[in-house]
Amino acid sequence: MNKKLAKRGGIGLGVVLTAAALVIAPALTASAAIVPTVGSVNPVYLLDGSSGAQLAAGTVLGWNTSVLSSPDGTVTTPFTAPAGAVSAKTFISQRGKETSLSTWSAYGPLSLTALATPNLKPSGNTTAGLGTPSGSTAVANAGGDYSLGVAFLDSTNHVLEADYTYITVVGNANAALATYTFAVPAAWTPDFTTFSATAGASAVIRNGNLQISATAANANKTVDVWVEGATSKAVTVTLDASGNAVNTLPAGISAGTRLALAEGHTIDAWIAASVPAPIQQPTSPANDATKVTITDPAPGVKTIVVPAGAANANKVLNVTAWSAGTSLGQVTTDASGNATVDASALPAGSHTVALTDPNTDAYVAWGTFTLSSTTQFSTTLSADVTNSGKFALEGGAAAVNLTPVSAITRGATTAPVALGQFKVTDDRNVLLGWTLKADVANFTSGANTIPNSAFGIAPSIVDGVSDGITLGAAQVAGSASYPVAKIAEAAPGSSTLAVGTDLNANLTFKAPNNALSGTYTSTLTLTLTSK
Repeated sequence: MNKKLAKRGGIGLGVVLTAAALVIAPALTASAAIVPTVGSVNPVYLLDGSSGAQLAAGTVLGWNTSVLSSPDGTVTTPFTAPAGAVSAKTFISQRGKETSLSTWSAYGPLSLTALATPNLKPSGNTTAGLGTPSGSTAVANAGGDYSLGVAFLDSTNHVLEADYTYITVVGNANAALATYTFAVPAAWTPDFTTFSATAGASAVIRNGNLQISATAANANKTVDVWVEGATSKAVTVTLDASGNAVNTLPAGISAGTRLALAEGHTIDAWIAASVPAPIQQPTSPANDATKVTITDPAPGVKTIVVPAGAANANKVLNVTAWSAGTSLGQVTTDASGNATVDASALPAGSHTVALTDPNTDAYVAWGTFTLSSTTQFSTTLSADVTNSGKFALEGGAAAVNLTPVSAITRGATTAPVALGQFKVTDDRNVLLGWTLKADVANFTSGANTIPNSAFGIAPSIVDGVSDGITLGAAQVAGSASYPVAKIAEAAPGSSTLAVGTDLNANLTFKAPNNALSGTYTSTLTLTLTSK
């Protein structure tokens, strides 16, 4: 005995003597691989439990005989657990029932850390399953055709991968005396000569996906999708509570391709793939429930906003426009459910546009709008601008008599007398703005003086450009204060043009209550200052 192999897998290996003779076959080379291909993800080679030598198909083995397994016929290469596997088991099942724990006849424990040459001794599957017959002993008693292998499961006990070979059991009322042989099974594919479309089932190709509806009778099943003529499954999908699943469209499937949905070797549904009919133009009043108002874009603008409503916020929707049924691609609505659609592929004129559900083609929102065309040309314009550069204060009377009719008495105020029209011109190249200030000296008559507060002035704009020019507050005779910082002002950027701005001012005088008689004189000074 090979002592090293006697400890493999933590099981003491030796020859078990039963009423059936144990036949040890010569070691086989890898070219004589025993490779079961029916649904098994990896081939399963059976090895002698003592020597580790590969066993030939047809070898008669006892029910309690230790037999090792390998994915490549050697004792050095372990099986590899698939992503998501949290446990592993050895199992016996009826053929075609390998991929569901609930259909196994019996199973046993297998550590994910001991995947090199797992022992597949049939009687080692000590847990009775729900399949028929139930339990390793029942299988040995009944005999028949089964699968023997290794399976990997996820956290929900869903079988992620099953690696197995076919066995044929010669039953015996004494399970210890049962024997079995194994052989390479013929590759299994659905028999499409028996194809009969399942009522209510469909497989619609839409937006790069395959939308499967296998009817509620197949709710929550995990099924393999087979394409007619293929030698292996196209994809495995898990159906929801309504028997539906959506998967990226596998290669080789187009409109009319016949498909089989199978659990192991059991056909659950026959389906012919199809593509949806073209989306029809919505009309009133049949589709008014989803009709919205779309504002026409401005002439030349090629984008529109379709208000699909808050219930459709942040959704990806298909866009189709008519009359020619033009696809405008997909659009994602914003947080308010508004979809901004690029309509540049459409000509000028009236159009209908619809947003539809990419999975069902149902109308989400639709409406009408008009694209207006514009034509235009461009002309380069030029103009030469000049200015006089003038900045000046001109005009005004040389002298003004504030009492032209008669002298006034103490405490009285004269009627207004016009200063006389004067002009401010600011036609400089750089318009900085300006301020017009006023100051007046005290009134004197010989040695007698009346303060300048007796003098009143109220400015006004008479003619010319007044844009940007503001007047200062009037100074009231008897309570005036000089100098006056502003009787008129222009903001920066304001021009009087070359014609200037004509101003005037009403002048008044109030004789103090203690004024002495006499002819009083003073000097009014206006000063124009640039800002």
